[in-house]
Amino acid sequence: MKYLLDTDVFSELAKGHDAQLLRRVSNFGVSDCAMSVISEADIRYGQACRPLGSALTARIEALLAEIPRLFVGANVVAPYALIRSELRGVGTPIGPNEFWIAAHALAENLILVTGNDREFARVPGLRVENWLR
Repeated sequence: MKYLLDTDVFSELAKGHDAQLLRRVSNFGVSDCAMSVISEADIRYGQACRPLGSALTARIEALLAEIPRLFVGANVVAPYALIRSELRGVGTPIGPNEFWIAAHALAENLILVTGNDREFARVPGLRVENWLR
């Protein structure tokens, strides 16, 4: 496993409109990708707030069944605390779930794949790739 997919990338995959993104993921294969349960929670939250059409819901469920999810363990706690403290100290915090996702990628030594590379670029040591451009 090499890549941790952020919520926005998963969402675009589920929509299936971004041919370049679909090609890129298929080139690596799903076995090289994973998703944090924090991102899954974001997806589920979106579904709870706004009911989606049955076709999109089916694609989300199929994709969730295919992409391995990583659970937050004790190994994520120290990177989370360090990231949050460092970014607070310099006055450039990121969103609450972004702290967890960044810490998860660092703890698992994965490259974070996101369309939100500007925000995640603030995290020292985090490797980020934007597959949505």
